[in-house]
Amino acid sequence: MSTSARSRADVEVAPATLLLIVPAHEQHTLGAAGVVAQGGFHTSGRWLIGVPVALAGWSALPARLARPAASATAVAGALLGLWIAVRGLAAGSPGAAASRLALLLMVAVVVAVCRRGGRDDREALVTTVVAAGVVTALTGWIGVAFHHDPWAVTGGATWRAASTLTYPNAAAAVIVVAWALHVALRRAAAPRRAGSAAVSAILVSGAVATQSRAGAIAVFAAVVVLGSSLGVRRVAAALAAPCAGAAIAVAGLVPGLAADALRSPASAVSALLAGALTAEVLDRVAASPHRRVRVVSCSALVAAGIVTVIAASSVSLGDRLDPVSADRLGTNRAALDIVASHPVAGVGPGRLVVAFSVNGGLVGTDLVHNEYLQLVAELGLVGGVLAAAAAFAAVRTLVRRRPHPVTPIWAGCAAALSAFAVHSAFDFLWHIPVVVVLAAVLLGLATPDEPDPDPLHTPTNTEEPS
Repeated sequence: MSTSARSRADVEVAPATLLLIVPAHEQHTLGAAGVVAQGGFHTSGRWLIGVPVALAGWSALPARLARPAASATAVAGALLGLWIAVRGLAAGSPGAAASRLALLLMVAVVVAVCRRGGRDDREALVTTVVAAGVVTALTGWIGVAFHHDPWAVTGGATWRAASTLTYPNAAAAVIVVAWALHVALRRAAAPRRAGSAAVSAILVSGAVATQSRAGAIAVFAAVVVLGSSLGVRRVAAALAAPCAGAAIAVAGLVPGLAADALRSPASAVSALLAGALTAEVLDRVAASPHRRVRVVSCSALVAAGIVTVIAASSVSLGDRLDPVSADRLGTNRAALDIVASHPVAGVGPGRLVVAFSVNGGLVGTDLVHNEYLQLVAELGLVGGVLAAAAAFAAVRTLVRRRPHPVTPIWAGCAAALSAFAVHSAFDFLWHIPVVVVLAAVLLGLATPDEPDPDPLHTPTNTEEPS
């Protein structure tokens, strides 16, 4: 085998190895491993994600050595890693520093591997990201329908979908990322593939079942990017039928949603199937050239929304309707106090502990519901500036490699990354490696070294004037 042939083969193998990452934390066939790992939240379970990444990096190493490349992102990332190591040693927390360095290295490897993958590898990765979202949505849905802990949790007045990640907000992040990518592909497909609307309806239903406020904000961010990139009307058309189907599905989940309610799996499962079928039918009807048929479709959309509102009004969502939770406010204020006390260098990685008052008592935690604030509290303004420089360089690369006209794969990845970035300001997503790896996969897919003219990358027409 020649050197060039060997390099190409290694590049093809590496992204395929990454396919192990997403299913590994979701598949119930692994027994309790997926639940114990919780997406890599605990150190003992991170090997489920770290090993496939390491194998992918090793497979791609010959190609990287043959075509070495330096970038502003890599330089800023390396400086950030150096600062993490320095602060970890100075603060007496080398273990925490090593954990953060491992995650940083993991992101670099995943992005590099996905950029150099071939067309088939990129198509497989896109499919796997969407499949991960669907599995997360379904397992979370099952958790709520059957009141199965830890796939669903009762964090207040209701059951919330948590999937095998066991954390509703992390489940919402995975689902929303997959949904944004899927919407872009749906928007571009003509005619749309069978089952596409049903998949989208399942993703929307799963996201709603998490009852994540941050997830809802992330959805808004993704829709803004999708609309500006691909056209508002066509994106709205891609969303309409799945949202109607999701409305029906959520209505069936309502009877068993309250924390003290009896579980109603038959109602929930039946409604989910009916919602998926409705989404498919409405999607086909909406494409009809006959005006009367389209009117019937619009009427069905309105009716589905009314049914959901009526069903939801019978359940108290507790504090889920509050714009900001007391926990978030408490941790953020305490973290800001620490930043004020240690502005330049922070307290060091793994050394952050915040305490705040809840119902007259004092609660302490090492997790802030804002990853940007937590980073500055641990690494100071020095770490914040270096992280911002790395992020700015990555966004600059993403924008510079934006194809003209915009392709659905680029728009979907950009929307999903925007959702992830916004969501990170409200939850500790960076502490769950599998979510970070998904974001790294998307960045790599959106900035390929050698883009191919395949169906997923076919340029789409922008919105035509009426």
